[in-house]
Amino acid sequence: MSIRRWIITTGLLGLSLTGLVSYKQLLAAQNQQQQEANAYEPVITVEATPAKMGSYQATVSVTGEVQAYKKLTISNELAGKIAYLNFASGSVVKKDQVLLVLDHSEQDAQLMGANARLELGQKRLKRLQTLHQHKKVSDEQLDAGQAEVTLAQAEIALLKTTIAKKTFTAPFTANVGIHTLEKGQYLDSNTAITTLVGLSDSIWIDFNLPQSYALLPLGSEVAVRQIGHEQRLNAKIIAVSPELSSSSRSLKYRVQLPVSVLALKPNTLVKLDVPTAPKQQVIKVPTLAVSRDQLGEYVFVLENEGKDAYRAKRTKVALGANQSQFVVVQSGLEVNQLVATKGSFKLWPEVKVALASAPGQPQGALK
Repeated sequence: MSIRRWIITTGLLGLSLTGLVSYKQLLAAQNQQQQEANAYEPVITVEATPAKMGSYQATVSVTGEVQAYKKLTISNELAGKIAYLNFASGSVVKKDQVLLVLDHSEQDAQLMGANARLELGQKRLKRLQTLHQHKKVSDEQLDAGQAEVTLAQAEIALLKTTIAKKTFTAPFTANVGIHTLEKGQYLDSNTAITTLVGLSDSIWIDFNLPQSYALLPLGSEVAVRQIGHEQRLNAKIIAVSPELSSSSRSLKYRVQLPVSVLALKPNTLVKLDVPTAPKQQVIKVPTLAVSRDQLGEYVFVLENEGKDAYRAKRTKVALGANQSQFVVVQSGLEVNQLVATKGSFKLWPEVKVALASAPGQPQGALK
């Protein structure tokens, strides 16, 4: 029995030793794998650009309205029936072109009678003057003849004025509005016949600034852009209102642009970026470089570790105004610090970084 126990004990010890050796070998393999895993560090590829100094001017965005260079609404002072219609809706009319004539046949007939009375009165007055020279008529009779001629002249002038008020001509070359007028149609007095918008090489844009902003002198430049468009056009202030609006306490300004640059219809709304402070030099970075969370805004500054390898450093920044695709950095960055831009959302503090292209060079697609 003692030999049997010894054999069993020896076998158990052998199995234990074998298991222990296998366990140690397993641990060694796992440690080696862990060391190999620790030896690998992920590298994130991003684009980057140095923080640069640039010109910046604080502005305020306001809404402006395009004004016609010349605009006139034609209305009739006297009622009457349309006898002549000479313009089509939306057409261009020339200066002094007759647009519309109201029937004045009654005034024409009255004018003929007044002219006849004037001619008769003038002949009678001439005879009276001859007789008066020979003392054959009194001063009173001569004065009556003169008054008769004067009254006839006044009547003619009144009739001609009435006829002129029923004839409408274009005071300048213009586009005319859309109308529904027809020959023979009766128009009450003070009916709006049409609107004339003068043709010009320039357009005016009016805008208002609250009194809290400093006065802009003539010649100051503002940026004009159509609503929904990014393109900005520089325009100069050509007029400033002499007084503030009593309702809004704002001051009206007017800028001018050539039609060849911006051709817009009157009453079109546009946006204007108006300067509110002198130009200054500031640090600017692309908008893509800025990230935000509940703690504020930050960027990833890339520190060079040699051999085109960089390390990401999360840096808190204080931002100013947005300027197109760039943002002003008020504090937190220094000039020429390399900042991650496209792909920066993939970074975290101390991660290793590779650049998709050389800083300051055209940046290609991310890998």
